[in-house]
Amino acid sequence: MGRIPVFGTIGRAVGFVFSHYLPLLGTLWLPIVAWAAGFFFFFAPFFAVLQGLAERTAQHLPPADDQMPPELFRWIGLLNILFLLVYAMIKVGVAKEALGLRKGPRFVYFWLGAAEFRVIGAYLILYSLMYISIIAILLSGAAVGAIVYAAVTGAIQSHIIPQAALGWMAEAAVVIGVVVALVWCYVAVRLSYLVVPVTVAEHRFGIYRSWELTKGNFWRIVFISVVVFIPILVVEMIAMISLMGPILAHIAMSAGKLPARGPAQFAPQMKNFPFYAAYGTAAAILFAPILYGLILSPSAFAYRALVPIPPEEGATPMMKEGAHP
Repeated sequence: MGRIPVFGTIGRAVGFVFSHYLPLLGTLWLPIVAWAAGFFFFFAPFFAVLQGLAERTAQHLPPADDQMPPELFRWIGLLNILFLLVYAMIKVGVAKEALGLRKGPRFVYFWLGAAEFRVIGAYLILYSLMYISIIAILLSGAAVGAIVYAAVTGAIQSHIIPQAALGWMAEAAVVIGVVVALVWCYVAVRLSYLVVPVTVAEHRFGIYRSWELTKGNFWRIVFISVVVFIPILVVEMIAMISLMGPILAHIAMSAGKLPARGPAQFAPQMKNFPFYAAYGTAAAILFAPILYGLILSPSAFAYRALVPIPPEEGATPMMKEGAHP
């Protein structure tokens, strides 16, 4: 297999984020609004309970007997499903943009098609394999460790080996655990890194194909991810300051004017939850093209470097994909 151009991939990803800010904004804003709406309606009862608790504390009343609304737990599965669908839209939408598969005006992207469901299926398979492998590793490690420990303690009691063998065994267990964890990370990275661009460009589950294409590219992928993580971290810090700074300042200023202390001083602020949620969503949308662009586009550019568009195919596949919203 070919080699991923490290600095070329990083440069294309950074350039893509700023040159395609508006198309990315059109790709991301509606899925983020959908997720924020689901999150708001899910947690609104929770904040209502907190507000009631704070108000009763301010009035020196004992806590009410009301428990957390049952719908808070009843709908948690639906919230997780919504997140899965929205994140699939975001991943596929950004990948299509980076691969050049969306054409014409791009003001909105809210689409659940074959690519999105393939991505969901691929990640469900990956997560299942990862959890099964973790459980298998832990169980087998515990079984082998118990057997070895019994054998070593028996040998120590029989004066066959010294007491220090237990310390050696513990050190060996740590080394083996680190090696197993590194191997697990290696397999997980290779199986998952190109899943989305392969699924989008080749219209199939991309797990095994990702493993094929990333052969000999593991450390390149790690280097790209580490380098790109630095601007991601900077943008996240700026986003959090822009997002939470005004909200926390408003809460602190309002609470500081109140004679009450403890939970009671924040009771009036609970009523502002819808406003804070709307402000937070708007700020998240503005930063989303940079964050998601930096997070998701490098894998698309790495894939395109490994699998160029065949000249004989021309723009036909791209035009077909561009027909979707």
